Amino acid sequence: PFNSPQVDVILRTSDGVDFHLRQLVLSLASPFFKDIFFLPTLPSSSSSSSSDDIRYGKQMITISETSQEICLPLCVIYLGSLARPHTVADVRTLLHVCQKYDIIVPTAAAGLVLQLSMDTDPLRVFALCIHFGLTSLAGRA
Repeated sequence: PFNSPQVDVILRTSDGVDFHLRQLVLSLASPFFKDIFFLPTLPSSSSSSSSDDIRYGKQMITISETSQEICLPLCVIYLGSLARPHTVADVRTLLHVCQKYDIIVPTAAAGLVLQLSMDTDPLRVFALCIHFGLTSLAGRA
């Protein structure tokens, strides 16, 4: 879902995968991205401009996450409740990336996986809940 030519920004991951996205969608989901897109940029000299800044006529933003790490948060942004983490590790990655980029994530999807994992991995679930401020779930773990 992230290769449409009708986009205005490209996120390039640390493993070189390009996600073709819409600024408006990212801006609505994340104040971080809203600030990146709508704050004025400093003029750059032609000698210091990088070909990585523009690709296919679109703004390119390079991020430190791998394609695997960013895919689920982007699916949550674009697909909402249809995108769900499957494991506690997925939840951890999702919450970490969402926290880093200030992405508004529905905790229901993450909470369901954590609730289902409480019996098999209560300490890990508890630690994740405390770390990411999911106090109501932490009390149950």
